[in-house]
Amino acid sequence: MTLEADIPTPRVEIKPVSERFPIVENHEKYFTDDGPELEEGRIVHYETHLDYKGTIRQRYTLQKTIAGLHYIFSLGEYRYYSMSFKTKEYEYATVHLDENVREELYKTIAGFIESVTVAHPEINTIEVTPADAPYSSEDIEACITEILARPDNEFQREELMEVYKGADIFDLYRRLFQKTYTQKKPHNWSKARARARLFKTIIKKYLPQWDVMPSVYKSEFIMKAKSSRVLPAAA
Repeated sequence: MTLEADIPTPRVEIKPVSERFPIVENHEKYFTDDGPELEEGRIVHYETHLDYKGTIRQRYTLQKTIAGLHYIFSLGEYRYYSMSFKTKEYEYATVHLDENVREELYKTIAGFIESVTVAHPEINTIEVTPADAPYSSEDIEACITEILARPDNEFQREELMEVYKGADIFDLYRRLFQKTYTQKKPHNWSKARARARLFKTIIKKYLPQWDVMPSVYKSEFIMKAKSSRVLPAAA
């Protein structure tokens, strides 16, 4: 998810992470698109089996409700450990947040990263990928409103939000209206740059023992623990 207004302020005060999240071990066997049921405010650690040859990757996932949206934060093993997050309601769509809510999101991301890396200090490199969705939560809401306003509409709003998530709502719109949904305000900012600004702000304010570095993949960047990092005591 990309935040349009996540530009760092000129004066950045370094603050300690105010919240750590407990890690719950799940020993069930999951495949690539599977995963355990998430627990609010708890990090679930589980293994993802990529194939039937025994290839296994570690994954940590946290669900946290912020301003009524159910955020899902994920840290999974790949080239490096890879970090991403989305909401249940809008998937990877851009969500515009006010200052207080944005600050809570910052602290949650920092707390998630610190909780995992304090418990597992061998995780010292994290790749961050930008959201791929070229639409915002406002686009999704406007699309739903038009669908519900159809004279022959048979959908309930709750059904649309639950079944047709993210890009699926635009596919449904195209089938119903026989045309492509047109964004009211086309988005022309770089999601990669916006996501980098977001994490640079989080690191400056809450994770000063980490650095942001460019990746060989232009749309991504890497968080790297400083060699001088002093690990706080595990919760």
